[in-house]
Amino acid sequence: MSKLHVQLTGLCTPGSFLQSGTFGTALAPTSTEGDLFAPSRCDTSDGFTYVTSDEASACILASSLAMSPDGAAAFCFNLGAHLFVARTKEKLQLLPHDNGYIVGLSDVAVEGTFVWQDNGEQITDVYKLQFFNPAEPNNSGVGEDCVVVTNVTTMLSGNDIPCNFVYWMVACERPVYG
Repeated sequence: MSKLHVQLTGLCTPGSFLQSGTFGTALAPTSTEGDLFAPSRCDTSDGFTYVTSDEASACILASSLAMSPDGAAAFCFNLGAHLFVARTKEKLQLLPHDNGYIVGLSDVAVEGTFVWQDNGEQITDVYKLQFFNPAEPNNSGVGEDCVVVTNVTTMLSGNDIPCNFVYWMVACERPVYG
């Protein structure tokens, strides 16, 4: 059901009272009547939120639970979701900029070949340069096959980490409808 936010009163009312226009289509409210809000474009149960910008949208759960990337994938799956996938810089910026988040990108299968975990598609070489922090991915230490994004200045950027390292928060994603 649509809702009408009345700017003068600050209240929401059901939008079903809107008059019908030509061929049965509903007439949008005027600017003095308020703003029309449609139902969410994603399943917002379990703390998921529909986040949008001019260039991108996503249904995201940015959890404050610290876990490993392996545990994060199972956590998201149990919520009917997958780890957050950001095939564009604009979508990546939808995540909160307050923490580091595990995302659905890894090179577990073939070292140096990073693939999105929702469909196995390889990240492009051009986007890989834009996505990762400078000098990353570097596979340092004990082998870094999973990816987190962290806030570098005002932009989120990727860093490869060990898949069993329990430290980062998790970002899950559900489908957006319509």
